[in-house]
Amino acid sequence: MGIKKKRRFSPSGLSHVRSKLMLTQKELAELLSVSRTTIGAWEKIQNEEWLKNLCVGICTSFAIPSLGLVQSLSGSQLIEVRSKHGWDQQALASRLSVSRSTISRWENGVPPNWAAYAVMSITFRENSDAYF
Repeated sequence: MGIKKKRRFSPSGLSHVRSKLMLTQKELAELLSVSRTTIGAWEKIQNEEWLKNLCVGICTSFAIPSLGLVQSLSGSQLIEVRSKHGWDQQALASRLSVSRSTISRWENGVPPNWAAYAVMSITFRENSDAYF
């Protein structure tokens, strides 16, 4: 019996997640508050950590109904999550592949919906690493 290889994230990762959840690009775009063309562009991206986190966050929110769908994340909630984990703005920016000034702008306003899914995934992964 051979060892089963772990499936690697592929350029079609987001489109695979989207199709498994039976969502159109338009539906996923509405869920994440981005345009359909943004979803199309993201589906072509290869091996970006923030995109992996986004995919995990989306799957988690659909797979665990008690979590509910992530609706939004306020700036103050983003600050709270960041502070709770001991991240400065640059550390969170690096995890999401955005600039530190983008994190600052989100904290003073409203982060995009996609960031809520990615932050949920990062938080879950880092918390579970502490226990396993």
